[in-house]
Amino acid sequence: MNSTSLSDLDVDHTSSASVDRFLLEHGIEFSSSSMEEEKETSFSLQLTDSRLERDEPLTLDDFSPMRPSEATQLSNSEGRSSRDQERGAYPSSVLRDDTTSARAPSTSIPFEQSRDEPSAGMVASRLSTPSSSKSRRPSTASVVHDQGNDSNSTEASAVHPSTSSDSAWRPLNSLLAQHGFSPVELVPTVTGLLPKMDALYGVVHDLISQLERRGQIIQDLVLDSDINAKKQTKVETSLASSGKHVANVTDALERSQLEVQSLKTQLERASAKADSDQKAYKLQKTKLEQQLKMSEHRVKAKEALVDRLQVKLQQVTDKDAAAKSRTRQVFRDIHMREPRRTSAADVKALELIAMYEHDRDKMAGEIRSLQSQVQELCCDVRDKENVLLRQSSNGLPKHREDAFVERLEAARLEQEQSARKLRQQEALIQDKVAKIDADLRASKQVVADLRDENANLHLEVQSRPSIRDYKATQRRVMLLERQLHDQQVAVTHANTLDDLRQYMGTAELIYRDKQNAKLHLNRLSTLPKEACLEVMQDICRQLDLTDVTLIGPSVAKLISVVHAVPRMEKFIRDVCACVQPSAAIPLEKVVPTLTKWKQNLDQLESLQAYAAQINAALMKRTYENVEDTHTNDPLSPK
Repeated sequence: MNSTSLSDLDVDHTSSASVDRFLLEHGIEFSSSSMEEEKETSFSLQLTDSRLERDEPLTLDDFSPMRPSEATQLSNSEGRSSRDQERGAYPSSVLRDDTTSARAPSTSIPFEQSRDEPSAGMVASRLSTPSSSKSRRPSTASVVHDQGNDSNSTEASAVHPSTSSDSAWRPLNSLLAQHGFSPVELVPTVTGLLPKMDALYGVVHDLISQLERRGQIIQDLVLDSDINAKKQTKVETSLASSGKHVANVTDALERSQLEVQSLKTQLERASAKADSDQKAYKLQKTKLEQQLKMSEHRVKAKEALVDRLQVKLQQVTDKDAAAKSRTRQVFRDIHMREPRRTSAADVKALELIAMYEHDRDKMAGEIRSLQSQVQELCCDVRDKENVLLRQSSNGLPKHREDAFVERLEAARLEQEQSARKLRQQEALIQDKVAKIDADLRASKQVVADLRDENANLHLEVQSRPSIRDYKATQRRVMLLERQLHDQQVAVTHANTLDDLRQYMGTAELIYRDKQNAKLHLNRLSTLPKEACLEVMQDICRQLDLTDVTLIGPSVAKLISVVHAVPRMEKFIRDVCACVQPSAAIPLEKVVPTLTKWKQNLDQLESLQAYAAQINAALMKRTYENVEDTHTNDPLSPK
């Protein structure tokens, strides 16, 4: 707003040009012109002063009476400018006229109520936002143009309308009345009718106050709308981010649940695999322990064999050491010195001595065997000579002595031949003995190996059940089978209850007798045998029994089950109602549902902690948004 106000206006300075400048300073045009195309009268206020075009402030001199020359120039200039502006503003005036006429009341408001009670049309005009003075001028001109009557004149004065009659002011007064303002009072003069300055100033004052109030309201609304838009934008942004975050959290939760399910499945598979591996390892461990025991037994047998071989080796070593010592002793006896290890002659001499010693030992053995044979032969010859001597001493004739000598000679030859044969046989036997010794050593080695294997087998057999235990177990099984067979035969051929009682316990028999006496079941003995047999058969068929002694235990089980049925029904009903109270649920779905609940309860703590973190983050973010809003809001209380 410019510095000029209504207080600066003097009533005595009744210059219409000054009023026009005052109105133009506040963005209002007031002019009267006729359009040749439309033949309608339009009233507007136009800016004519060069100072007003440059937005210079008005002073009190502007409201002084105008000289005729200035009035004529102003009228001409305003007429031309109004015609130029009407051509450009007419389309917008037509558009705005519809909204203005629609919001204006159909009847005029009296002059007394115009200032106190503004009409709905004025309130509606407040809500429109004036952007500039150019946008407000066509609107006022269009409204006046629509409400005015047709004029035949083509040019009119902008400040001084026609003063011939009040018809020129009637459209303006009707327009002011429609918008809740008091009409302009006219004062008759010599030249015509002129508006009363007090009424005109009052109308202008109302217009300006309404415009100021409307501008303030529009400014407040714009500020409020900006603040609300910012708040709504922030809230929508936070809600969108929260929704995205919640969606991400939900997706993460579903993925985590799927991962938990897969991990549980893998855990179950791993547990099953671990159990199977454990069983396999146990079997393998058992086999390894058995193999270890067998290996220990074999090691013990091998150790015994090694001990025997060590003894034999020690004997052979001692024998070789004795032979070497004897060879050295012979060398010392022959050469009267110790053999030298570096001397080849001494080494060769030792080898020859060892060879001769070996041959000597061998020949000594042969000599001993031959001596034993000779002794045996000598004994035989001596026996035969003794026999012959005894025969000769018994008086044999002389002519037989020669024959006896011949026979002796023949016997001697025969003995020599037999000795030769014996020596040959002895050589063959010695060869055979050598072979037999070799075979014996090989057999001994085989026997030792077999003994070791036998020891291992004995140890393995000892680790297993013995034959006695096996046979005792077999005898026990056979005895139990015979007893069971006898019992079955006895039960099968039992015809009376007394026969069956011998296979029942004493306590059971006492309890049965008490129950029979209590229930008066002894009267059943009077029933026909066929009826009892049929009843027993029916009971056995119903219970799927082959032994009548099992009827009692089976019936007892049935009774216990029947007693437990109500509790089971109540328990099942309560569990089903707890699982799904809204509708009936099949029993097959109860266990999976409870299992799922248990899994969810296992994850409840982590979910609650996660929800608490989310709530804390959201509350913190909301508090920060509220603080930012209060900080950025200029109208908020400090």
